[in-house]
Amino acid sequence: MVIDPNLMYRAGRSSRMRPRSGEARRADLYDKILGYVGQIAVNRYSQLSEELGQFKQKWRNASSTVNGLVNDVGASMNPQFRSALKDWRKEYNKGKRKAKFGLSEKKREEGNYIANNAYRKMERMHAQFQDISGKVAKFENQVALRANEKPPNYAGQGFNSGDSDDRIILATELANGKLWQSMDVNRETGDIVQLQQVQDENGKNIIKPVPYTNLDWPTDEDDSLQGVQTGYVDEAIKNGNKGRVWDELYGKLQYDKIKASVQSKDNGGIDAQRSFFFGGTVMPGVNEKLETSSLAYITLKNAKHPQTGEPLNLQEGTPEWRAALQSLKTDLTFAEGSDETKMIIDYIYNATERYHKNYYNQWELKNQKKRDKKTDKQTTVAGTIDLGMSRFNRGEKPRRLSARREDAITKRKQIANSKKGDIIQGWEGPKTYRYKNMGDGRFMYQEYNDDLGKFENVENPTGMTPYPVRTSQGQGYYTIDDVYSDLIPQVLQTGLPG
Repeated sequence: MVIDPNLMYRAGRSSRMRPRSGEARRADLYDKILGYVGQIAVNRYSQLSEELGQFKQKWRNASSTVNGLVNDVGASMNPQFRSALKDWRKEYNKGKRKAKFGLSEKKREEGNYIANNAYRKMERMHAQFQDISGKVAKFENQVALRANEKPPNYAGQGFNSGDSDDRIILATELANGKLWQSMDVNRETGDIVQLQQVQDENGKNIIKPVPYTNLDWPTDEDDSLQGVQTGYVDEAIKNGNKGRVWDELYGKLQYDKIKASVQSKDNGGIDAQRSFFFGGTVMPGVNEKLETSSLAYITLKNAKHPQTGEPLNLQEGTPEWRAALQSLKTDLTFAEGSDETKMIIDYIYNATERYHKNYYNQWELKNQKKRDKKTDKQTTVAGTIDLGMSRFNRGEKPRRLSARREDAITKRKQIANSKKGDIIQGWEGPKTYRYKNMGDGRFMYQEYNDDLGKFENVENPTGMTPYPVRTSQGQGYYTIDDVYSDLIPQVLQTGLPG
């Protein structure tokens, strides 16, 4: 039997895990990086590299299929298993004889109990052995993927990006056949167990049998939240292209929807969150995951000393980086309301908002160009500004007026800078119509009387809107805005006065 002293870390740590606040976890990170646990994490990384190397060699030398590996496991069954099966078979046969030939009803009932109990233990061990054999077949393919090999006829997922080195080592040892060396069977129940060396309350090393069903096995990669993010980003692009405004109310609605999607068990639950957090993300236009986009990478790059607040400046590939990464993988629970779950929600929300607003801005720019083009087409003819139809026709056929843009701008400035007594001439000649500045923001509209040979005040000219302001004296005055509206084309009215 081989006992790995580093198993103390695995078994001991799991027994001490308690839900902790984000602040407490961050405060603990620094000690883990530089302390004993950090060193253990580095050692585990080295052990994993060694295990993967051994498996890689075995993989390349093997000529058998997955089923061959399962048979290898069965052939290498350790003596404890064979001994247990032999003893239980004896118990079963003994019970059957007693049940058949017992001289009393009580003796025959005892015989049935012994036989049934032995059978249940053999049955339980057999079922667990079959389950482990299935794990062997699956882990062999997943370990091969981890070792950058291509297993034939395997279309399943690899290990979860958030699985710790301990989990991967456990699976690799099983695929290598080494895990059986530290496994035994509970003679009382038929349960397969792993013998682990741990420390008791007094700090003394003891051997503890841990049911194989309680071992911290790795999980599959789950890209469900990749699909969730892609769905929201696609929706954002679609709505942005339609001119949907991203306001506060719409943003809150999107956040609530994303939060519910991330925390839904239908979208993979905790395993999917772990994959998303540690595995990187895929964005439109990118064909593969970007590890540098993972929240784990961002977290480690932004890690600070819990007491001083100084950046830790962790660098990829260093022992400190590996230790910190393993600490994240073992510490983060992804419980509802946890910091890490909120980070995922915020990440997807921010990506959704960014894509939406980007495509909305493109839509707005495109449509503004269309509006400008349409306006120019409607208002500009041969380098001139369209002034609309003539209002001062005097019996003539209605005609369309135009003016040079620079002349229209000049008149706009003339109106803005006019003082009491100044005259603002209309667009149809010197003896047609005009506005006179009466002071105090009042303007009088005047038309030329051919019979009298002079301009006269006109309070309600034909076709003129709006109607002038009435005073106590009964005279009708126009405001400067009225003058602008009458004389300046709409295309040049933005930003008045100026």
